[in-house]
Amino acid sequence: MRPSEGAFTLLEVMAAVAVVAIVFTTLARVASQGLQSEGTSHRRLEASLLADSVLADIEDGLAAGAAPEIGSSEEEADYFTVFVDVTAFDLLSLIPTSDVDDDGAAAAEPSFSLGGTGATGVSETPLRQIEINIVWTEGLNEKSVGRTTYGIDRAAIESVLGAAVESLGGANSANPANSVDPAMIRGALP
Repeated sequence: MRPSEGAFTLLEVMAAVAVVAIVFTTLARVASQGLQSEGTSHRRLEASLLADSVLADIEDGLAAGAAPEIGSSEEEADYFTVFVDVTAFDLLSLIPTSDVDDDGAAAAEPSFSLGGTGATGVSETPLRQIEINIVWTEGLNEKSVGRTTYGIDRAAIESVLGAAVESLGGANSANPANSVDPAMIRGALP
């Protein structure tokens, strides 16, 4: 028997089915990856919104004059973990120092006095670096979103400036032109 000219052989049908199977498998894999990427993007967006919310709360506190305490904290929020790390910001490390002093000798460790109080070092600085990290687990991987801001501890500045005012003589009754009003200093703080 001879096959008719318009009919397909079994081999041609099997080849066509194999091509269709390969195409559908590829499409299913791409769709699965798209859904996974959409889920990842959704969780990253939720984490970003949570980080922005925590940051806004901290900045509202800073605006009200309440700086967060130095240290670390951790709390759970839904399937996210919120880490807040507050450190004293070493502004002095940004100041370039020379290796040689005026006499040509090697310069010693720079010593900078905050407000004339004699207090030196990072622990006395009123500047705060606040880092917020939102962490979650996705499959076997850990993902995170972070925010960093800087703030000023107004109470620390007032105490440093108050000590500076006292070291300058405070309200100098002998020469009112040289007097420093502590209220004026507090009013100048951000």
